[in-house]
Amino acid sequence: MSLLTELDLFQNQIIFLPENVFNGLSALTYLDLGLNQIVALPDDVFNGLSALTELYLERNQIVALSDDVFNGVSALTELYLERNPIVALSDDVFNGVSALTELYLERNPIVALSDDVFNGLSALTELYLERNQIVALPDDVFNGLYALTELYLERNQTVALPDDVFNGLYALTELYLERNQTVALPDDVFNGLYALTELYLERNPIVALSDDVFNGVSALTELYLERNQIVALSDDVFNGLSALTNLDLGRNQIVAPPDDVFNGLSALTNLYLERNQIGALPDDVFNGLFALTCLDLGQNQIVALPADVFNGLSALTNLDLGRNQIVALPDDVFNGLYALTELYLERNQIVALSDDVFNGLSALTHLNLGRNQIVALPDEVFNGLSALTDLYLARNQIVALPDDVFNGLSALTDLYLERNQIVAVPDDVFNGLSALTYLDLGQNQIVALPDDVFNGLSALTNLDLGRNQIVALPDDVFNGLSALNVLFLNENQITFLPENVFNGLSALTGLDLGRNQIVALPDDVFNGLSALNVLSLIENQITFIPENMFKGLSALSELHLGQNQIVALPDDVFSSLLVQLYKELAFG
Repeated sequence: MSLLTELDLFQNQIIFLPENVFNGLSALTYLDLGLNQIVALPDDVFNGLSALTELYLERNQIVALSDDVFNGVSALTELYLERNPIVALSDDVFNGVSALTELYLERNPIVALSDDVFNGLSALTELYLERNQIVALPDDVFNGLYALTELYLERNQTVALPDDVFNGLYALTELYLERNQTVALPDDVFNGLYALTELYLERNPIVALSDDVFNGVSALTELYLERNQIVALSDDVFNGLSALTNLDLGRNQIVAPPDDVFNGLSALTNLYLERNQIGALPDDVFNGLFALTCLDLGQNQIVALPADVFNGLSALTNLDLGRNQIVALPDDVFNGLYALTELYLERNQIVALSDDVFNGLSALTHLNLGRNQIVALPDEVFNGLSALTDLYLARNQIVALPDDVFNGLSALTDLYLERNQIVAVPDDVFNGLSALTYLDLGQNQIVALPDDVFNGLSALTNLDLGRNQIVALPDDVFNGLSALNVLFLNENQITFLPENVFNGLSALTGLDLGRNQIVALPDDVFNGLSALNVLSLIENQITFIPENMFKGLSALSELHLGQNQIVALPDDVFSSLLVQLYKELAFG
């Protein structure tokens, strides 16, 4: 008798197995024949492997399995048959493997299952049938699988589910039915699945849900219905799902959720309703959702919000209202959302914000108001948002910034104001923003900058002033920006640079002055920019480059001087750059 317990024949080119090839290997517990080219298995090939617990036959060319092929492997607990070209399974193919706990049949072209194919597999806990071509499931196909906890049926072509198909699966906790062709769900299809916690139904063509379809699945914590064609929800459809924590209804065609549709979902933490056709929300639709932390209503057709619609959602941390058609926000609409950290309002049609609209949102870190039609900002609109780190106001129609509009935003790190119609920036508008690292003022209509406008922004690393109408830069405008890495001044109307304008910018690595109207450059204008890596002066009107212009730019690797009016270059104009190049070549 052989003492062999493990035999690994994985990833060879075996086409055929002799009938008696494993004779005498009665101690074998592990046999791996995966990723070969086996076409057929002899009837008794595994006979005598009475100790075998794991058998791997995945990724072969097996088309059919004979009735007696697994005879004699009564200890088998794991059987891997995935990724073969198996089309059908005979009634008795798994007879005799009553100890089986895991059966992998995914990614075959199985079209149909017989009623009795899994008969006798009372110990089975995991059954993988995903990515086949199963069109219909017989009523009794899963009968007797009392121990089954996970059933994978996703990515088949199943059109309809029989009423009693899951009857008796009392231990089932996870059921995967997504990406099929299921149009409707029978009322009692999930009846008796008392242990079910996760149900995946996304990406089917389901049009409607009956009132009682989820009756009896009171342990359910996760329900995924996204990317179906659901138009309406009945009042009581989620009744009894008191344990539900995640509900995804995104990307359907829901027009109006009923008042009481989410009643009783007191454990719900995540609710996804994005990409539907919701035009209006009832006042009380979210009543009782005390545990809700994430609510996604993005990409709907919401025009107005009732003042009390979010009342009671004191645990809410993430609210997405972006890409709707909201014109105005009621004063108290966000009242009581003390835990809110992220609020998305981008791509709406908001014209104005009231002074108190964000009152009480002291935990807010991220606020996106980009791509609206906001013309003016009230002085105190952001008052109290002391935790705010990201503020997006880009692509609006803001003409002016009030002096104190950003007062108190001491945690702000990123401020986006690009693509507005800002003409002037007040001296003190950025006062107190000591944590600011990113400031984008590009594509506005700014003509001039006050001397002290950036005072106190010692943490600033990125500053974009490109695509404005700036004519001149004050001498000290960038004073104190010792952390600045990147500065965009491209596409303005700058004609002249003060000699000391870039003084103190020792951390600067990128400077874009392209597409201005600069005629001449002071000798020492780039002095001290020892970290500068990229310098662009393209499309100006420069006629002459001073000999010491690039002295001290020891880190420069890209210099763009194209499309100017330079007539001649001094002999040694690039000599300081060559010295640096020699150093790099010599010392690496």
